[in-house]
Amino acid sequence: MRINNIFLKETILNYIYKIVLMAVGFVSIPLLLNYLGVEKYGIWVTIMAVISWAQMSDFGIGNGLRNKITENLARNNMERIKEYISTAYLGLSFISFIICILGILITLTFNLQNLFNTDISIYELRLSFIITIFSFSLNFVIGLGKTISYAIHRSSLVGLSQVIYSIILIILIYLLRVFFPNASLVNVSIVYLLATTLANLFVSMLVLKKSLYRPEISKYSRNLFKDIFGTGIKFFLIQLSGIVLFSTDSMIITKVLGPEEVTKYSIIDKLFTTMTSLYSIMLIALWSGVSQAYTKKDFIWIRNMLKKLKLTLIPLGVGIIILSLIINKLVIIWTGKNFNFEWELILIFSLYSLLVAWVGIFVNIINGVGKINLQMYIMIIIALLNIPLSIYFSRNLNMGIMGVKLATLICMIPLGIFIPIQVYKKILK
Repeated sequence: MRINNIFLKETILNYIYKIVLMAVGFVSIPLLLNYLGVEKYGIWVTIMAVISWAQMSDFGIGNGLRNKITENLARNNMERIKEYISTAYLGLSFISFIICILGILITLTFNLQNLFNTDISIYELRLSFIITIFSFSLNFVIGLGKTISYAIHRSSLVGLSQVIYSIILIILIYLLRVFFPNASLVNVSIVYLLATTLANLFVSMLVLKKSLYRPEISKYSRNLFKDIFGTGIKFFLIQLSGIVLFSTDSMIITKVLGPEEVTKYSIIDKLFTTMTSLYSIMLIALWSGVSQAYTKKDFIWIRNMLKKLKLTLIPLGVGIIILSLIINKLVIIWTGKNFNFEWELILIFSLYSLLVAWVGIFVNIINGVGKINLQMYIMIIIALLNIPLSIYFSRNLNMGIMGVKLATLICMIPLGIFIPIQVYKKILK
């Protein structure tokens, strides 16, 4: 009963924060698009994709820590929780420092103009990338506050921090347009650095004010780091594969079709991602809820939650159909530009969104239980297939951005088949 109450409370709060976040987000995109222009905005979307890569690829330490905290909460082992948290903070601090140095060195050696297929100043590209690398390296560590929030069933704190991030972002973008009217990727990079860091600091201060969750150097344990990393490396391989599968589209489109096409792709992707994001709010607390229920052998709770979540796919499908019918008119109202999306492209995004929601239910159950080997193997295979398939469809078959999304859709299908089978055969047997 207590798990149900926590799940319901956190889900309601997450929905409230998500609605506010969406409202602010839909204002910030036209502001940024008008400030940077189509080409620079397309490049910035690609840089943001790189940021998302870094945010997801913490070597699995965040997810490994999340499961360890939830398991020990269920066992009421508070001392071990503090040891795990201290170990994760210190270990990830060292890793993030190495990543920052290597990232900057790589940036200084790459020909970014060729990479982004643009004539924009190499100085502007490199400096914006260096600021971005510093930003995600710093927030690697600060972002562990969000991991702890998820683990202790306070995921709504993460939602609140995202609202704060978006509000700070929109204020700073507006100030950019007023005081620095000349479009600059460097200025936008600084804005995102400030917004991300302040939002993560907000969560960290709330979580770490309780001494139990406050890291201490004396509590670091090499053995516990191996324990976290042992579980985390599997999550890392899944995350790394997910980066290739979900976050390389912008880079592929930039290289094959040009940055202007990235803008068109990002607009339709934003709208359909909003639908799946609304749905995924119900899944935020599922991972830790399943972890706690599984530790206590409460399989009835897991079965009942799975039945309820599958039923919620029906209203999601209705919402996606409505969005598909009005999307072109909606984009004109929203951005003031007519992108005239083809019905085939809209259909592919619709099917993809439904598949992502279906997979999300079962993946969160698997992650909560920790039986992630099958998921890891599938993700590695489809990640290896995704980029060549995207390039083949978009360039060789002249399908453009439609081909890039179709390739990702096809690659997702094995997850939608085999992970549900694993849940029913191995966990709920």
